Formats: sequence, C-alpha cells, structure tokens
Amino acid sequence: TDNPCKILNTPKWSDFEMIRTQYRKLVLRYHPDKNYSNKKYFEKIFKKIQNAYETLSDPRKREQYERQNT
Repeated sequence: TDNPCKILNTPKWSDFEMIRTQYRKLVLRYHPDKNYSNKKYFEKIFKKIQNAYETLSDPRKREQYERQNT
C-alpha cells in the first residue's frame, strides 16, 4: 500500500493542521477538473491524496496504520 505521509508530503509526526494544510494544497494542484490534459491520471492521484488524508485525519485509522507500519 501507499504511504499516506509520503503522498501528502508530511512528516510522520505531523499534527492535524499540517496534514489538512498540505491536503488542501495538493487537492488544488491535482484536482482532475483543473487538469483536463490527462484527467484519468489526475483522478488516480486525487484518489490517493483523498485516501491518505482520510487515513491520517481520522485518529482511529491513523493509529491502525501506524501500528501496522512500525
């Protein structure tokens, strides 16, 4: 599986604010509606960004992810 910290380009110790800020930057940059040239490619990236954010922003999912990857 993909590493959510690498996808969002945040350190493992990042707090929620840092994760949210980076998520918003990436969403604006990689949103498929803003990248018509290769929409399918950007849809894949966008989905990875959303999944990474979902994992790191939910305390239970983040704890589970960290337990599995230590």
